[in-house]
Amino acid sequence: HAWSFLRKQFKLGLVSGQWEYDLPEDFGGFIDSELSFVQDDEAWEQVRLVDSLEIHRLRSLSNVETSEFASYAAVNNIPTDLDRGYRQSLMLWPTPSGTATLIGSYVYNPSAIADATPYHLGGQPHGETLIASCLAAAELLNNDETGNHQARYERLLAGSIAMDRQLTTPKF
Repeated sequence: HAWSFLRKQFKLGLVSGQWEYDLPEDFGGFIDSELSFVQDDEAWEQVRLVDSLEIHRLRSLSNVETSEFASYAAVNNIPTDLDRGYRQSLMLWPTPSGTATLIGSYVYNPSAIADATPYHLGGQPHGETLIASCLAAAELLNNDETGNHQARYERLLAGSIAMDRQLTTPKF
Protein backbone atom coordinates (compact mmCIF):
# COMPACT_ATOMS: atom_id res chain seq x y z
CA HIS A 1 0.00 0.00 0.00
CA ALA A 2 1.25 3.49 -0.84
CA TRP A 3 0.48 5.45 2.33
CA SER A 4 -0.96 8.91 1.71
CA PHE A 5 1.02 10.35 4.62
CA LEU A 6 4.28 9.33 2.92
CA ARG A 7 3.59 11.60 -0.07
CA LYS A 8 4.86 15.15 -0.09
CA GLN A 9 4.47 18.00 -2.55
CA PHE A 10 7.59 19.17 -4.34
CA LYS A 11 8.00 22.84 -5.30
CA LEU A 12 11.30 24.17 -6.56
CA GLY A 13 11.91 27.74 -7.68
CA LEU A 14 14.19 27.65 -10.71
CA VAL A 15 16.86 30.24 -11.43
CA SER A 16 17.85 31.22 -14.96
CA GLY A 17 21.06 29.47 -16.01
CA GLN A 18 21.11 26.86 -13.21
CA TRP A 19 20.71 23.22 -14.23
CA GLU A 20 21.28 21.29 -10.96
CA TYR A 21 19.49 21.65 -7.60
CA ASP A 22 19.79 19.83 -4.26
CA LEU A 23 16.71 17.79 -3.39
CA PRO A 24 15.24 17.84 0.14
CA GLU A 25 16.89 15.62 2.77
CA ASP A 26 13.63 13.65 3.13
CA PHE A 27 13.40 12.92 -0.62
CA GLY A 28 12.66 9.27 -1.39
CA GLY A 29 11.89 9.39 -5.12
CA PHE A 30 9.33 10.99 -7.40
CA ILE A 31 5.88 9.42 -7.55
CA ASP A 32 5.06 10.26 -11.17
CA SER A 33 7.12 9.98 -14.35
CA GLU A 34 6.73 13.69 -15.08
CA LEU A 35 7.07 16.99 -13.28
CA SER A 36 5.47 20.27 -14.31
CA PHE A 37 6.74 23.81 -14.79
CA VAL A 38 4.39 26.61 -13.93
CA GLN A 39 5.33 30.14 -14.94
CA ASP A 40 4.13 33.43 -13.55
CA ASP A 41 1.50 33.58 -16.31
CA GLU A 42 0.13 30.18 -15.18
CA ALA A 43 1.40 28.42 -18.36
CA TRP A 44 2.14 24.74 -17.67
CA GLU A 45 4.85 22.62 -19.31
CA GLN A 46 5.67 18.96 -18.68
CA VAL A 47 9.16 17.74 -17.79
CA ARG A 48 9.88 14.04 -18.34
CA LEU A 49 11.94 12.19 -15.72
CA VAL A 50 14.79 10.15 -17.20
CA ASP A 51 17.93 8.42 -15.92
CA SER A 52 20.83 10.68 -14.87
CA LEU A 53 23.04 9.11 -17.55
CA GLU A 54 20.60 10.41 -20.17
CA ILE A 55 21.03 13.98 -18.88
CA HIS A 56 24.82 13.61 -19.03
CA ARG A 57 24.54 12.22 -22.57
CA LEU A 58 22.29 15.07 -23.70
CA ARG A 59 24.59 17.66 -22.14
CA SER A 60 27.61 16.17 -23.96
CA LEU A 61 25.93 15.86 -27.38
CA SER A 62 23.74 18.89 -27.72
CA ASN A 63 24.51 22.43 -28.78
CA VAL A 64 21.39 23.57 -26.91
CA GLU A 65 22.69 25.04 -23.68
CA THR A 66 19.63 26.94 -22.57
CA SER A 67 15.93 26.99 -23.27
CA GLU A 68 12.98 28.72 -21.70
CA PHE A 69 11.93 25.35 -20.25
CA ALA A 70 13.74 22.15 -19.42
CA SER A 71 12.39 19.10 -21.24
CA TYR A 72 14.03 16.43 -19.10
CA ALA A 73 14.96 15.98 -15.45
CA ALA A 74 16.83 13.28 -13.57
CA VAL A 75 17.67 12.42 -9.98
CA ASN A 76 21.40 12.23 -9.37
CA ASN A 77 23.17 10.71 -6.35
CA ILE A 78 25.49 13.19 -4.69
CA PRO A 79 28.79 11.77 -3.38
CA THR A 80 28.64 11.59 0.40
CA ASP A 81 31.01 11.57 3.34
CA LEU A 82 30.70 10.93 7.07
CA ASP A 83 29.58 14.51 7.81
CA ARG A 84 26.75 14.56 5.29
CA GLY A 85 24.12 11.87 4.86
CA TYR A 86 22.96 10.34 1.61
CA ARG A 87 21.69 13.12 -0.66
CA GLN A 88 20.40 13.57 -4.18
CA SER A 89 20.12 16.37 -6.68
CA LEU A 90 17.83 17.15 -9.60
CA MET A 91 19.50 17.75 -12.97
CA LEU A 92 17.68 19.54 -15.81
CA TRP A 93 18.20 19.59 -19.57
CA PRO A 94 18.35 21.93 -21.31
CA THR A 95 19.26 24.59 -18.80
CA PRO A 96 16.24 26.87 -18.27
CA SER A 97 16.78 30.48 -19.38
CA GLY A 98 13.90 31.89 -17.35
CA THR A 99 12.45 31.58 -13.88
CA ALA A 100 9.63 29.20 -13.09
CA THR A 101 8.42 26.82 -10.41
CA LEU A 102 8.87 23.07 -10.87
CA ILE A 103 6.21 21.01 -9.09
CA GLY A 104 5.46 17.34 -8.47
CA SER A 105 5.01 14.76 -5.71
CA TYR A 106 7.59 12.60 -4.00
CA VAL A 107 7.84 9.78 -1.51
CA TYR A 108 8.69 11.16 1.91
CA ASN A 109 11.45 9.47 3.94
CA PRO A 110 10.53 10.42 7.50
CA SER A 111 13.04 11.24 10.18
CA ALA A 112 13.40 8.92 13.15
CA ILE A 113 11.07 9.50 16.09
CA ALA A 114 13.04 11.61 18.58
CA ASP A 115 12.50 14.23 21.28
CA ALA A 116 12.14 16.92 18.60
CA THR A 117 9.80 14.76 16.47
CA PRO A 118 7.92 12.53 18.97
CA TYR A 119 4.91 11.64 16.81
CA HIS A 120 4.61 8.90 14.22
CA LEU A 121 3.31 9.57 10.72
CA GLY A 122 -0.33 8.85 10.00
CA GLY A 123 -1.45 10.26 13.31
CA GLN A 124 -3.68 8.75 15.94
CA PRO A 125 -5.78 6.62 13.53
CA HIS A 126 -2.73 4.41 12.82
CA GLY A 127 -1.19 4.39 16.31
CA GLU A 128 -2.54 0.98 17.35
CA THR A 129 -1.30 -0.51 14.07
CA LEU A 130 2.20 0.81 14.70
CA ILE A 131 2.27 -0.57 18.26
CA ALA A 132 0.96 -3.94 17.04
CA SER A 133 3.67 -4.07 14.35
CA CYS A 134 6.37 -3.56 16.99
CA LEU A 135 4.90 -6.26 19.24
CA ALA A 136 4.65 -8.68 16.30
CA ALA A 137 8.27 -8.01 15.35
CA ALA A 138 9.40 -8.53 18.98
CA GLU A 139 7.36 -11.73 19.17
CA LEU A 140 9.06 -13.07 16.04
CA LEU A 141 12.51 -12.01 17.24
CA ASN A 142 12.17 -13.46 20.74
CA ASN A 143 10.11 -16.59 20.01
CA ASP A 144 11.28 -17.26 16.44
CA GLU A 145 7.61 -17.70 15.45
CA THR A 146 4.50 -15.70 14.73
CA GLY A 147 1.66 -15.67 17.21
CA ASN A 148 -1.22 -13.61 18.59
CA HIS A 149 0.53 -10.27 18.07
CA GLN A 150 1.09 -11.03 14.38
CA ALA A 151 -2.59 -11.91 13.88
CA ARG A 152 -3.69 -8.71 15.64
CA TYR A 153 -1.22 -6.65 13.61
CA GLU A 154 -2.56 -8.08 10.33
CA ARG A 155 -6.16 -7.16 11.31
CA LEU A 156 -5.17 -3.63 12.32
CA LEU A 157 -3.04 -3.19 9.20
CA ALA A 158 -5.98 -4.14 6.96
CA GLY A 159 -8.10 -1.56 8.79
CA SER A 160 -5.44 1.15 8.49
CA ILE A 161 -5.08 0.52 4.76
CA ALA A 162 -8.86 0.66 4.29
CA MET A 163 -9.04 3.94 6.25
CA ASP A 164 -6.17 5.51 4.28
CA ARG A 165 -7.78 4.53 0.97
CA GLN A 166 -11.16 5.88 2.08
CA LEU A 167 -9.64 9.23 3.06
CA THR A 168 -7.61 9.66 -0.13
CA THR A 169 -9.68 8.04 -2.91
CA PRO A 170 -11.83 10.51 -4.85
CA LYS A 171 -15.58 9.89 -4.63
CA PHE A 172 -15.93 10.02 -8.43
